[in-house]
Amino acid sequence: MNTHWIKFALMVVPMLLSNSVQSQTSAMPEAGKTPLTIERLYASPALAGSSPRGLKISPDGQRVTYLAPREDNQHFYDLWQMDIKSGKVSRLLNADKLATGELSDEEKARRERQRIYGQGIMEYFWSQDSQAILIPASGQLYYYSMKTGEVTLLPIGDGFATDARLSPKGHFVSFVRAQNLFVLSLKDKQLHQLTQDGGGAIKNAMAEFVAQEEMDRMTGYWWSPDESAIAFTRVD
Repeated sequence: MNTHWIKFALMVVPMLLSNSVQSQTSAMPEAGKTPLTIERLYASPALAGSSPRGLKISPDGQRVTYLAPREDNQHFYDLWQMDIKSGKVSRLLNADKLATGELSDEEKARRERQRIYGQGIMEYFWSQDSQAILIPASGQLYYYSMKTGEVTLLPIGDGFATDARLSPKGHFVSFVRAQNLFVLSLKDKQLHQLTQDGGGAIKNAMAEFVAQEEMDRMTGYWWSPDESAIAFTRVD
């Protein structure tokens, strides 16, 4: 293409776009409305609004739960609920009741790959009977009872717990700590360490970097439906 035509296009196209925007803006009604500019289209907050975060329906189908930021801190999240029958919205759990602290390096990397950012309640898991919720926070695990409304700190020992979840029937809580797999019985609060050789190059029940980054698999272990066994990966 002739260089003169290139220069002409570079000069005329922006002018046409500018005239188009001006004509559209001048045609807008003035009823106290702010004209929509190109700058505003790409500014924050997004015109589409915020999307629900951590949106879940309780297994019994009675409520919708989600994470919502506070008015005075858009990066700090509490757990909220909406009753499906009545449409009533209320805060289910105040994150101030949970511990706050520095995350482990492993958890920081895991959240980065999950695109999870913020403070307060970042994850939660319903029990299958809809009577309890498991909440990981700052390496500790909390058990919230829907019947009593009480939050219990689970006795998981020292260290940072990652990839925590309730077993399929809700009798156990499993998690990974120090590259080993643990299971806590909710009935008698007995803690069982299922693997012993984790550490250094050996990672038990953990998704390796490639699985997390390229395959979107964030876990390295799986419960059987009847809670009688757990399959897990061992990465060297």
